[in-house]
Amino acid sequence: MSTLTLPRGITGFAPGESPHTPATSLRAFNTVCHAVARQLHGRVVSVTGCGGRVTPNFHVAELRLRSGVYFVLCNAYHPWLAATAEPPTWMEGTFLPSAELSSAAESTSDFSFLQPDQLEQPLTLEALRALGPGELGQLLYWKPKRLGDVIFNFWD
Repeated sequence: MSTLTLPRGITGFAPGESPHTPATSLRAFNTVCHAVARQLHGRVVSVTGCGGRVTPNFHVAELRLRSGVYFVLCNAYHPWLAATAEPPTWMEGTFLPSAELSSAAESTSDFSFLQPDQLEQPLTLEALRALGPGELGQLLYWKPKRLGDVIFNFWD
């Protein structure tokens, strides 16, 4: 299991400031989703962007593949992806392992596909060391339990 260190800005909150402009474009995410669907003989049902809104801090795509239906999450501030079986809700999602999604996404883009063993990790000082003061304040307020809830959040 690889340990994640969260990069500054991953939460959508700039240090000491309000949320900043997304760096991972909806267009780039849409392109990756369609490439993955083509490669895995599936289809993209929908792609929804966070639209620069405060919450959520991620884009979502629904993919129907031979192996099942996946909701692919894309952090709007860092090119990290994850999969869930259902549309995400407030810090309750179950992250799915998917070697096929990971391989397809990483072979067609610079996006990294995170796996449940990474996303389910508890918060540690090492994982949070790069976050800014504004982000750490959000952590204290929202009290997430795992790294996935920081990376893909509904904070305002």
